[in-house]
Amino acid sequence: MSTTTSSASEMTSPKPVYKSWALMAYEADEEERLQKEEEEREKFRKIVEERKYLLSIGEYELEDGEILE
Repeated sequence: MSTTTSSASEMTSPKPVYKSWALMAYEADEEERLQKEEEEREKFRKIVEERKYLLSIGEYELEDGEILE
């Protein structure tokens, strides 16, 4: 006798996935880290854009080895 048949309710509603407190804390820390990295990239991008503008109007001089991308 096979037990391959199941009720329709079992097929339509997946079982909830439970996470441990450690996993939830890790995920929260990872999300915070990614958010901080994105904020730092945005801050750096704004600095570069400002320097490019100042350079274009002659108000900024590149330092030795500095490259504005």
